[in-house]
Amino acid sequence: MDAGAIRIKVPVAAAVMAAWRSVLARPGTVLELGWLPLLAMLAALLLPTLGARYLAPAARAAALDAGAVLDAVIGLVAVNAFAVRWYRLTLTGDPRALPRRLFARVWLRFILYTLAIGAVGAGFFAAVWYAGLTQPAEGEAAAAATAAAGVAAVALSLAMTRASILFPAAAFGEPLGLAAGWRAMEGNSWRLFLAGFLAVLPVLLVVEILLGQLLAAAHLGPDLALAEEPPLGFVLLDAVIEVAMRLVLTALSASILSEFYGRIVLQRRERER
Repeated sequence: MDAGAIRIKVPVAAAVMAAWRSVLARPGTVLELGWLPLLAMLAALLLPTLGARYLAPAARAAALDAGAVLDAVIGLVAVNAFAVRWYRLTLTGDPRALPRRLFARVWLRFILYTLAIGAVGAGFFAAVWYAGLTQPAEGEAAAAATAAAGVAAVALSLAMTRASILFPAAAFGEPLGLAAGWRAMEGNSWRLFLAGFLAVLPVLLVVEILLGQLLAAAHLGPDLALAEEPPLGFVLLDAVIEVAMRLVLTALSASILSEFYGRIVLQRRERER
Protein backbone atom coordinates (compact mmCIF):
# COMPACT_ATOMS: atom_id res chain seq x y z
CA MET A 1 0.00 0.00 0.00
CA ASP A 2 1.35 3.40 -0.99
CA ALA A 3 1.52 5.55 2.16
CA GLY A 4 0.86 8.66 0.11
CA ALA A 5 -1.93 7.34 -2.15
CA ILE A 6 -4.58 9.53 -0.54
CA ARG A 7 -3.58 12.97 0.71
CA ILE A 8 -5.19 13.91 4.01
CA LYS A 9 -4.75 17.31 5.62
CA VAL A 10 -5.01 17.03 9.40
CA PRO A 11 -6.77 20.01 11.03
CA VAL A 12 -4.44 21.57 13.58
CA ALA A 13 -7.13 22.78 16.00
CA ALA A 14 -8.84 19.37 16.07
CA ALA A 15 -5.53 17.61 16.78
CA VAL A 16 -4.68 20.02 19.61
CA MET A 17 -8.11 19.68 21.22
CA ALA A 18 -7.94 15.89 20.96
CA ALA A 19 -4.52 15.89 22.66
CA TRP A 20 -5.74 18.13 25.47
CA ARG A 21 -8.79 15.94 26.05
CA SER A 22 -6.64 12.82 25.99
CA VAL A 23 -4.17 14.06 28.61
CA LEU A 24 -5.63 16.89 30.69
CA ALA A 25 -9.03 15.26 31.13
CA ARG A 26 -7.52 12.16 32.74
CA PRO A 27 -4.44 13.03 34.79
CA GLY A 28 -4.97 9.88 36.84
CA THR A 29 -4.21 7.80 33.75
CA VAL A 30 -0.91 9.62 33.31
CA LEU A 31 0.06 8.65 36.85
CA GLU A 32 -1.28 5.11 36.48
CA LEU A 33 0.84 4.45 33.40
CA GLY A 34 3.78 6.60 34.42
CA TRP A 35 4.30 6.08 38.15
CA LEU A 36 7.30 3.77 37.70
CA PRO A 37 9.06 5.98 35.09
CA LEU A 38 8.29 8.97 37.34
CA LEU A 39 9.93 7.34 40.36
CA ALA A 40 12.94 6.23 38.30
CA MET A 41 13.47 9.72 36.87
CA LEU A 42 12.93 11.32 40.27
CA ALA A 43 15.58 9.07 41.81
CA ALA A 44 18.03 9.77 38.98
CA LEU A 45 17.46 13.49 39.35
CA LEU A 46 17.59 13.72 43.14
CA LEU A 47 20.09 11.13 44.36
CA PRO A 48 23.22 12.69 42.78
CA THR A 49 22.16 16.16 43.89
CA LEU A 50 21.45 15.09 47.47
CA GLY A 51 24.59 12.95 47.55
CA ALA A 52 26.73 15.89 46.45
CA ARG A 53 25.00 18.08 49.00
CA TYR A 54 25.20 15.87 52.09
CA LEU A 55 27.69 13.05 51.44
CA ALA A 56 30.43 14.43 49.23
CA PRO A 57 30.30 18.23 49.08
CA ALA A 58 33.99 18.36 48.11
CA ALA A 59 33.23 16.40 44.91
CA ARG A 60 30.11 18.41 44.08
CA ALA A 61 31.02 19.22 40.48
CA ALA A 62 31.94 15.63 39.61
CA ALA A 63 28.82 14.28 41.31
CA LEU A 64 26.56 16.70 39.46
CA ASP A 65 28.20 15.85 36.13
CA ALA A 66 27.72 12.14 36.79
CA GLY A 67 24.16 12.87 37.88
CA ALA A 68 23.43 14.69 34.62
CA VAL A 69 24.60 11.64 32.65
CA LEU A 70 22.54 9.31 34.86
CA ASP A 71 19.48 11.53 34.50
CA ALA A 72 19.85 11.57 30.71
CA VAL A 73 20.15 7.77 30.49
CA ILE A 74 17.31 7.00 32.92
CA GLY A 75 15.18 9.71 31.31
CA LEU A 76 15.72 8.21 27.85
CA VAL A 77 14.71 4.74 29.03
CA ALA A 78 11.84 5.78 31.31
CA VAL A 79 10.21 8.36 29.05
CA ASN A 80 10.20 5.99 26.09
CA ALA A 81 8.69 3.19 28.18
CA PHE A 82 5.89 5.54 29.20
CA ALA A 83 5.52 6.77 25.61
CA VAL A 84 5.00 3.22 24.31
CA ARG A 85 2.13 2.66 26.76
CA TRP A 86 0.57 6.05 26.06
CA TYR A 87 0.65 5.46 22.31
CA ARG A 88 -0.98 2.08 22.84
CA LEU A 89 -3.67 3.76 24.93
CA THR A 90 -4.44 6.41 22.33
CA LEU A 91 -4.23 4.09 19.34
CA THR A 92 -5.79 0.87 20.64
CA GLY A 93 -7.45 1.81 23.92
CA ASP A 94 -5.53 -0.83 25.90
CA PRO A 95 -1.94 0.00 26.88
CA ARG A 96 -1.40 -3.40 28.50
CA ALA A 97 -2.48 -5.59 25.58
CA LEU A 98 1.05 -5.59 24.14
CA PRO A 99 2.97 -8.84 24.91
CA ARG A 100 6.20 -8.33 26.84
CA ARG A 101 8.44 -9.41 23.97
CA LEU A 102 6.68 -7.06 21.54
CA PHE A 103 6.72 -4.26 24.13
CA ALA A 104 10.48 -4.65 24.52
CA ARG A 105 10.92 -4.56 20.75
CA VAL A 106 8.85 -1.38 20.37
CA TRP A 107 10.58 0.17 23.39
CA LEU A 108 14.01 -0.47 21.88
CA ARG A 109 12.84 0.97 18.56
CA PHE A 110 11.64 4.11 20.37
CA ILE A 111 15.01 4.50 22.08
CA LEU A 112 16.85 4.11 18.77
CA TYR A 113 14.57 6.66 17.09
CA THR A 114 15.13 9.11 19.93
CA LEU A 115 18.90 8.65 19.82
CA ALA A 116 18.92 9.12 16.04
CA ILE A 117 16.92 12.36 16.28
CA GLY A 118 19.14 13.59 19.10
CA ALA A 119 22.28 12.75 17.13
CA VAL A 120 21.04 14.68 14.10
CA GLY A 121 20.19 17.71 16.23
CA ALA A 122 23.47 17.58 18.12
CA GLY A 123 25.40 17.21 14.88
CA PHE A 124 23.70 20.26 13.40
CA PHE A 125 24.43 22.49 16.39
CA ALA A 126 28.01 21.18 16.59
CA ALA A 127 28.48 22.07 12.91
CA VAL A 128 27.10 25.57 13.47
CA TRP A 129 29.33 26.06 16.50
CA TYR A 130 32.39 24.80 14.64
CA ALA A 131 31.68 27.01 11.63
CA GLY A 132 31.36 30.06 13.88
CA LEU A 133 34.55 29.14 15.70
CA THR A 134 36.68 28.59 12.60
CA GLN A 135 35.19 31.29 10.39
CA PRO A 136 34.10 34.14 12.65
CA ALA A 137 32.10 36.84 10.89
CA GLU A 138 31.28 40.42 11.70
CA GLY A 139 28.68 42.96 10.63
CA GLU A 140 26.49 41.98 7.67
CA ALA A 141 28.28 38.67 7.24
CA ALA A 142 27.49 37.73 10.83
CA ALA A 143 23.83 38.69 10.37
CA ALA A 144 23.61 36.66 7.16
CA ALA A 145 25.24 33.65 8.85
CA THR A 146 22.83 33.89 11.77
CA ALA A 147 19.85 34.10 9.41
CA ALA A 148 21.10 31.11 7.41
CA ALA A 149 21.58 29.09 10.59
CA GLY A 150 18.06 30.00 11.70
CA VAL A 151 16.54 28.92 8.39
CA ALA A 152 18.51 25.68 8.49
CA ALA A 153 17.36 25.03 12.07
CA VAL A 154 13.70 25.50 11.09
CA ALA A 155 14.13 23.22 8.07
CA LEU A 156 15.79 20.57 10.21
CA SER A 157 13.02 20.83 12.82
CA LEU A 158 10.37 20.31 10.14
CA ALA A 159 12.30 17.35 8.75
CA MET A 160 12.55 15.69 12.17
CA THR A 161 8.88 16.46 12.77
CA ARG A 162 8.00 14.79 9.49
CA ALA A 163 9.97 11.69 10.48
CA SER A 164 8.27 11.47 13.90
CA ILE A 165 5.32 9.57 12.39
CA LEU A 166 7.58 6.53 12.84
CA PHE A 167 6.82 6.52 16.59
CA PRO A 168 3.05 5.85 16.47
CA ALA A 169 3.54 3.43 13.58
CA ALA A 170 5.96 1.37 15.67
CA ALA A 171 3.68 1.53 18.72
CA PHE A 172 0.73 0.35 16.64
CA GLY A 173 2.72 -2.70 15.62
CA GLU A 174 3.16 -1.76 11.97
CA PRO A 175 6.47 0.13 11.78
CA LEU A 176 7.13 2.27 8.73
CA GLY A 177 10.39 2.80 6.97
CA LEU A 178 11.75 6.32 6.82
CA ALA A 179 10.80 6.74 3.15
CA ALA A 180 7.23 5.49 3.68
CA GLY A 181 6.79 7.66 6.76
CA TRP A 182 8.19 10.66 4.89
CA ARG A 183 5.68 10.17 2.04
CA ALA A 184 2.79 9.67 4.45
CA MET A 185 3.45 13.00 6.16
CA GLU A 186 3.55 15.01 2.93
CA GLY A 187 1.65 18.26 3.43
CA ASN A 188 1.32 17.77 7.18
CA SER A 189 4.79 18.50 8.54
CA TRP A 190 4.12 22.13 9.36
CA ARG A 191 0.67 21.18 10.71
CA LEU A 192 2.22 18.69 13.12
CA PHE A 193 4.90 21.19 14.12
CA LEU A 194 2.29 23.89 14.79
CA ALA A 195 -0.04 21.50 16.62
CA GLY A 196 2.75 20.36 18.93
CA PHE A 197 3.74 23.94 19.66
CA LEU A 198 0.16 25.04 20.40
CA ALA A 199 -0.48 21.98 22.57
CA VAL A 200 2.50 22.32 24.89
CA LEU A 201 2.93 26.11 25.09
CA PRO A 202 -0.16 26.83 27.28
CA VAL A 203 0.79 23.99 29.63
CA LEU A 204 4.32 25.36 30.03
CA LEU A 205 3.01 28.88 30.65
CA VAL A 206 0.48 27.71 33.26
CA VAL A 207 3.11 25.67 35.11
CA GLU A 208 5.54 28.62 35.02
CA ILE A 209 2.88 30.95 36.47
CA LEU A 210 1.85 28.46 39.15
CA LEU A 211 5.46 27.83 40.14
CA GLY A 212 6.08 31.57 40.37
CA GLN A 213 3.01 32.01 42.57
CA LEU A 214 4.11 29.12 44.76
CA LEU A 215 7.57 30.62 45.23
CA ALA A 216 6.05 34.00 45.99
CA ALA A 217 3.71 32.47 48.58
CA ALA A 218 6.71 30.82 50.22
CA HIS A 219 8.61 34.15 50.11
CA LEU A 220 11.26 32.66 47.83
CA GLY A 221 12.84 34.63 45.01
CA PRO A 222 12.68 33.53 41.34
CA ASP A 223 16.49 33.31 41.21
CA LEU A 224 16.50 30.67 43.92
CA ALA A 225 17.16 27.86 41.45
CA LEU A 226 20.47 29.51 40.56
CA ALA A 227 21.65 29.60 44.15
CA GLU A 228 24.53 27.30 45.02
CA GLU A 229 22.64 25.79 47.96
CA PRO A 230 18.88 26.28 47.50
CA PRO A 231 16.65 24.99 50.31
CA LEU A 232 15.93 21.27 50.29
CA GLY A 233 12.21 21.90 49.87
CA PHE A 234 12.83 23.82 46.67
CA VAL A 235 15.11 21.07 45.33
CA LEU A 236 12.45 18.42 45.95
CA LEU A 237 9.61 20.54 44.52
CA ASP A 238 11.62 21.45 41.44
CA ALA A 239 12.49 17.79 40.76
CA VAL A 240 8.88 16.62 41.15
CA ILE A 241 7.61 19.33 38.81
CA GLU A 242 10.30 18.57 36.23
CA VAL A 243 9.65 14.83 36.03
CA ALA A 244 5.87 15.33 36.08
CA MET A 245 6.19 17.78 33.19
CA ARG A 246 8.27 15.25 31.27
CA LEU A 247 5.41 12.77 31.48
CA VAL A 248 2.72 15.33 30.64
CA LEU A 249 4.62 16.71 27.65
CA THR A 250 5.40 13.19 26.45
CA ALA A 251 1.72 12.27 26.70
CA LEU A 252 0.68 15.43 24.83
CA SER A 253 3.23 14.83 22.08
CA ALA A 254 2.21 11.18 21.78
CA SER A 255 -1.48 12.13 21.64
CA ILE A 256 -0.81 14.65 18.86
CA LEU A 257 1.19 12.11 16.86
CA SER A 258 -1.44 9.44 17.43
CA GLU A 259 -4.08 11.81 16.09
CA PHE A 260 -2.03 12.48 12.96
CA TYR A 261 -1.22 8.81 12.50
CA GLY A 262 -4.84 7.82 12.96
CA ARG A 263 -6.10 10.38 10.43
CA ILE A 264 -3.32 9.91 7.88
CA VAL A 265 -2.69 6.18 7.98
CA LEU A 266 -5.54 4.38 9.74
CA GLN A 267 -8.43 6.42 8.32
CA ARG A 268 -6.88 6.31 4.85
CA ARG A 269 -6.68 2.53 5.15
CA GLU A 270 -10.37 2.38 5.97
CA ARG A 271 -11.20 4.54 2.95
CA GLU A 272 -9.18 2.31 0.66
CA ARG A 273 -11.05 -0.81 1.70
